[in-house]
Amino acid sequence: MTILVARDVAPHYAKGGSRPHARASGLTACLGYLRAGDVLTVLDLDRLGRRARDLIGMIEDLEKKGVAFKALNSPMDTTTPAGRAFLQIQAAFAEMERNLIRQRVNEGITAARARGRRGGRPRVMTPERLRFAQHLMADKSRTIPQICRELGDIPSSTLYHYLHADGTLKDPGQRLLASVAA
Repeated sequence: MTILVARDVAPHYAKGGSRPHARASGLTACLGYLRAGDVLTVLDLDRLGRRARDLIGMIEDLEKKGVAFKALNSPMDTTTPAGRAFLQIQAAFAEMERNLIRQRVNEGITAARARGRRGGRPRVMTPERLRFAQHLMADKSRTIPQICRELGDIPSSTLYHYLHADGTLKDPGQRLLASVAA
């Protein structure tokens, strides 16, 4: 966003997230806003589309609407045959780069799993805490906020995810305890 402002481009639509559905909704709104004579400016070609075929099709659609296209980090003129050829080559390389990144990430995850590493956020509820929570919930004089504080300030939603109000195990609680027994 800072680069766009530095180059006197008025940002109307910022990237909505790194997930495809978040990006697609912002892109759809942006494309609907564009009129003949406008210039769609992006930082890089790969910010506009993931696959070369989609990117080239989108730029063709923009041209039909009379909308110009500009990528700040890859100057090209899509109105000339040489510029269009350059666009296709660059789009193909951008797609290949994304595929290589995806492949390397997947290989890294596989290698980490082979070393016994697991990704993701660590669980707040451990089997020991779950058993202790059951013990605390058996004492009817304790309130749920007190129990949650004694368990290390866990959210009550986490407690109720694993246990019923009477202290019996829900399915996630049973699975957690079964994973230790296995």
